[in-house]
Amino acid sequence: MFINNLIFPCSMADILDFPDFDPPLKQVEPDDALIVLAALRTEEQERSELVAVFKPFPTLTSDYLYLPLRRRVRLGIFNRSNSGYLHGQGTGDCIRALDGRKGLQELARTCRWTYQVLTFFDAYTQEQQEGTTRPFTSGTLRQTSDGRTVLKNIRHNGSSLDTVVRIAAEAQPDILNHYWSRQRAEEQREVLIRSPYVY
Repeated sequence: MFINNLIFPCSMADILDFPDFDPPLKQVEPDDALIVLAALRTEEQERSELVAVFKPFPTLTSDYLYLPLRRRVRLGIFNRSNSGYLHGQGTGDCIRALDGRKGLQELARTCRWTYQVLTFFDAYTQEQQEGTTRPFTSGTLRQTSDGRTVLKNIRHNGSSLDTVVRIAAEAQPDILNHYWSRQRAEEQREVLIRSPYVY
């Protein structure tokens, strides 16, 4: 198989089903990253709208690509029938249509929350231009009912705002310059304590 003049020692079927490789893809050699790129290209051809949703976030794109083909197809069908959900729009009731045991709900919810947090960060950035100097925190989200709902959903489903912000930073790195949480402050303090160059 040829992609950009490179020869791949596998068939298209192997690329489409690469999450079922043994060992799992996360444990393969870096040379096999070409297979991941081929899979991404194939996914962009088959489910371009869905890949476009995940592509700004390498972590989410990776999680999506590790799904077996049948789950990626299922997520594509869900996205077509609930086009605003993954972008953080509309109500979240439609998520029940996805099978939660397969990791689809978790990926879809994380994607939704990431876009929602970025929307709140955009509003925060507008406030910054108007002269606000407070940091971007969970308190920033609590100021609106939509923000409180996002926080409640993130926590209720076993995730954290820190995790969602780190994923959001993959698309908009500036969010880390403004985000503050106790956990993040604790991590920064540990780095400073361990650093031999701190005076």
